[in-house]
Amino acid sequence: MKVETSVDGKNFTSVGTASLSAEDKAKDGATFVLTLEKSVKARYVRFTISGSGWTFISELEVIRNEVAYKDMPAFTTGDVNGDDSVDAFDYQMLKAAVLNSYEATEAELARMDVNDDQSVDAFDYQMLKAFVLGTYQF
Repeated sequence: MKVETSVDGKNFTSVGTASLSAEDKAKDGATFVLTLEKSVKARYVRFTISGSGWTFISELEVIRNEVAYKDMPAFTTGDVNGDDSVDAFDYQMLKAAVLNSYEATEAELARMDVNDDQSVDAFDYQMLKAFVLGTYQF
C-alpha cells in the first residue's frame, strides 16, 4: 500500500510503502505497517492500494515513537539563530541560505522551514519576511 502525505490536499509526497504485518497474513482482515525514519507533518494522508476487488479502511492509527522525540530540542519556527526571538537577524540568515551564500546547520534548516514542506526555499523566505514586517502570522 503506497502512502503519501500533503499539507494542502493537492500536492502529495510519497513517504513509503506500508507492508502487511507478518501476524496478519493468515487473518481475514489485515494490518499494514509503515515506519518512518523522521517525522512528517501533514494534514492529509492518501493510501493507494493496488489489486482487484474492494478494499475498506476502517481504522487508522498513527503512533509517535516517544524515544525518537525525547531528546529533540524544542524550537520556534522562524527563530533561525535560536535566540528565542523571530526578527530581522533570522530573516537575513534565511535569505542568505536561500541565495546559497550561507551554509546552514541541520538545526537551522529545521527552523528555516517556515511553511513546513520539508524544504527551505523562497516561499519560506517570503513568509518569514512578511512575519518580521508584521504583515503575516504563523
